[in-house]
Amino acid sequence: MGVDSPYVLQGLADNEAWDLFEKLAFGEWGGGVNPNLIKIGREMVKKCKGVPLAIRSLGSLMRLKTKESEWSSILESDLLKSFQTSENENVLSVLKLSYYHLPTYLRQCFTYCAMFPKDYEFDKETLIRLWIAQGYIVCSSKDDDLEDIGDQYFNELLCRSFFHQSESMDGYKMHDLIHDLAQSIAKDRYFAVENVCEGIHHVYWPSSLNEIEMLVKVKGMRTLFFESFPKSVTLKKVSNFQRLRALHLGWNIKGVPNSIARLKYLRYLDISRCKMETLPKSINNLQNLQTLILSYCRRLRELPRDIEKLISLRCLMINGCESLRCMPIGLGKLTCLRQLSDFVVAWDEGSKGAMLNELNSLNQLKGRIVLHDLINVENVEIESNQVNLREKKHLQYLVLRWSFSFLYEETGVEKNELFLEKLEPHPNLQSLVVESFMGVRFSSWLSSITNLVEIKLFHCKKLKQLPPLHQLPSLKTLCLEELVSLEYISDEEPSFLASPSITLFPSLQEIELNDCYNLRGWWRKKRSGVELAQFPCLSKMQIRDCPKLIVDDGEVIEWGSFRSLQSLSIGFLSEWTSLPKGLQFATNLQELTIDYCSSLTALPDWIGNLTSLQRLEISYCPDLRSLPEGMHLLTSLQKLKITGCRELSARCMKEKGVDWPKIAHIPNLEIQPPGF
Repeated sequence: MGVDSPYVLQGLADNEAWDLFEKLAFGEWGGGVNPNLIKIGREMVKKCKGVPLAIRSLGSLMRLKTKESEWSSILESDLLKSFQTSENENVLSVLKLSYYHLPTYLRQCFTYCAMFPKDYEFDKETLIRLWIAQGYIVCSSKDDDLEDIGDQYFNELLCRSFFHQSESMDGYKMHDLIHDLAQSIAKDRYFAVENVCEGIHHVYWPSSLNEIEMLVKVKGMRTLFFESFPKSVTLKKVSNFQRLRALHLGWNIKGVPNSIARLKYLRYLDISRCKMETLPKSINNLQNLQTLILSYCRRLRELPRDIEKLISLRCLMINGCESLRCMPIGLGKLTCLRQLSDFVVAWDEGSKGAMLNELNSLNQLKGRIVLHDLINVENVEIESNQVNLREKKHLQYLVLRWSFSFLYEETGVEKNELFLEKLEPHPNLQSLVVESFMGVRFSSWLSSITNLVEIKLFHCKKLKQLPPLHQLPSLKTLCLEELVSLEYISDEEPSFLASPSITLFPSLQEIELNDCYNLRGWWRKKRSGVELAQFPCLSKMQIRDCPKLIVDDGEVIEWGSFRSLQSLSIGFLSEWTSLPKGLQFATNLQELTIDYCSSLTALPDWIGNLTSLQRLEISYCPDLRSLPEGMHLLTSLQKLKITGCRELSARCMKEKGVDWPKIAHIPNLEIQPPGF
């Protein structure tokens, strides 16, 4: 299709360009800046001609320069003076300027990314592990950690605008022109289909290429990264690249041959999503291996029994290996280990699997770990004492998973409670998830983990009592699901504090209460007298299938405390005949979803008080037959959706229904026809 009059994209206006540069170069607070730097900065911005990428790159560079002489030198540099040709060349001049001012240690990390194709979304941790494998990360002291230094390197490149967060927010990318810069610097050290030479060090092999014969002549390969492994290629061919530091096989492989041991310099091996059941014993000969990724090898039944021979191993990822039934004895000897995604407790003595005491000496573990099948721990007193979670101060996310077996429900309450008591983590922990714990009382240590941001408890069917959570200063998310014996979240509202300055749940932003069939309210015993601030930051709440929650007179959840609430979803509340009266004070509410409330007969007229409401969805509430008069007061309402409410839908039919005048002002209406 031709275009008669193409639209030429314009750069930023002068004031917008300066605002962007100023924010990056001087930070949020521009006051007190040397006026000469501002003058020089404005000259720099003019040379960028409104191109956002050039401004962002130059501004990020100048943030690190504090001397006027440095600013003047960069303004007078040949690269900025040459800013006169095509737009792309102009931008590349600025990008080159930023590159040449990178420290040496960052240059090689940046150019390594030339290996990936344009628009490739990479994971931060994966890239750092690849840098470590190439020896790019250098620690200045023995107390430094390679992963921490790598994180600093990555953040520096991000701050300097060489990377940016992807649209999905799950990873990172390089702008196409920054990618061009990386490739122009890397030249023939990185793979290009049209130009394979012996000097190639790093190769990303796209799934569109089925043969690797053109790489046979390459002798100094350091990285081989398959998008997916070619079906026509045997892994024995890959074993010929004996100088490899990093090998990513992608998916589509059925097993790993013994010849993998020939890659004696290998430091990074990713064979995730492989269809193998076991790993070759020869893999234990890879004594330089630092990273072993086996994620989602769903058929993998066991890890190498002599795993302690992998003396350099820092990262072992086995998440998604659902057939794995135990861990190998000797795992605890891998004292370099920094990341261990999962630990599976052996289900029988004949499996020759490791006990939890293998974790005892692994105190440098960081990030996230999942402890599976804790039901299989026989001697709770001995094993739990040796887990030593309290000393693992770098762990941030901990998942304790007992079992989903129906037989497990018959296990002893005291055994469960004793075991959990012994699994106390370090106070630095940020996220705790507990699944299928069968004790009646949760351990009191929960109240002392003051850095907790997230607590999630699932399928704890006997749990009746939680420790006080109201003053955990950092707690943002609380999720309780299928706690079928729990009646109240807290035993007693803390009136003994007797101070109105005390704020309960000071940081809590999100609450989920699902399938808690006997839950009646928040506080078992109500305080009287002192008014305490509660939930000042709560913005999102979901309640589903908690039919016994008290909502009318004497309601135990004080809905009036949720004045910052922005999103509320309630469903499967068969006993609710109306909405809680206190909800009318949640005047910041923007989204309200109501579904499967079979006894709900009417919405209250005070719904008109919710003047911030923008979205209202009502689904499968068959007894709800009309809308209140207060609907016309909802002037901010942008969308109303009604599904599975036959009589209500009939009353809301366009220009015909009785309730149509109440909703005619809403721009977006989705009303299911009453015949459906």
